[in-house]
Amino acid sequence: MYSKYGPPKAQPERRRKAINHAADRYESAYTLGLIMPDLTNPFFAEMARYIEERAYEEGFGTIVCSTDNLPERTERSIAMLQHNRVDGVIFATGLVNGEIIAELMATVPVVLLSRDIPTLAIDSVLVDDFLGGRLAVHHLLAKGHRRIAVVAEEKSVTSSTERIRGYRAALEEASMPFRPELVVRIDGYRAEQAAVDVGALLDAHPGITAVFACNDQLAAATIQAANERRIAVPAALSVMGFDNTSRATAVYPPLTTIAQPMREMGRMAVDLLLNKMKEPSSARRKIVMLPELIERSSVSRPLLSVVSEETGT
Repeated sequence: MYSKYGPPKAQPERRRKAINHAADRYESAYTLGLIMPDLTNPFFAEMARYIEERAYEEGFGTIVCSTDNLPERTERSIAMLQHNRVDGVIFATGLVNGEIIAELMATVPVVLLSRDIPTLAIDSVLVDDFLGGRLAVHHLLAKGHRRIAVVAEEKSVTSSTERIRGYRAALEEASMPFRPELVVRIDGYRAEQAAVDVGALLDAHPGITAVFACNDQLAAATIQAANERRIAVPAALSVMGFDNTSRATAVYPPLTTIAQPMREMGRMAVDLLLNKMKEPSSARRKIVMLPELIERSSVSRPLLSVVSEETGT
């Protein structure tokens, strides 16, 4: 294919590399499938970009499917990718159905991204979500917060479950009680519904001084809910995010958040998949990357009156 700038000279070299990576596969399509839950979430949109970037370097195109974490859309996405004879699949949707993935693994190499299924011999790349939750809540505790709520995705999203586990561990380490009524699970990924549910939480528990949101999109919805109630962020309510996506600096105030190394994770997922295509019998690899606290201005110390009420000091 020629453009007004001439032929794409680098393409033959990338194609030769792709052929080498897929040497053991019959009639390669030089295409990778990517199954994600929601591309309106900046985390998945940015991750898709890094995956496409790495795949392109290796001579592969990508087909991206968005499922909204619905079983029927996940199954249809898998069927479509199989029909298009993709060479491998990166599976990042929160709906982790071991049986479906095992069936998919029987036809093409598969790598999990931001997910893990210990019962399957499948490669995976993820961040230490438990540690990330602990980091977030330890930071809020160090600022003096004692009434900390958590806003998370639905229970099928294992990363959020691990972050809540880290939240609970941090409270226990500080001899603080875990209050289930301060944990809110958002059904689906829509920001509008998240703002409604977080608003109900703030109305029901006016003593909350901080919210740990299990992704930046939920953190943005928390700020929206606070603004609608004239609750100043961070003066009256601190908000902590997770992911460090572009959304973290697009909201006001900019989010203090737990960063995932998204570029490295996306590129590593592609590399694992290409290796599995080249060596199908290679041993299972689970790559766990470390999160990092990024401080901005959405978190501050709570008002003195609230601290005194909760601590008795």
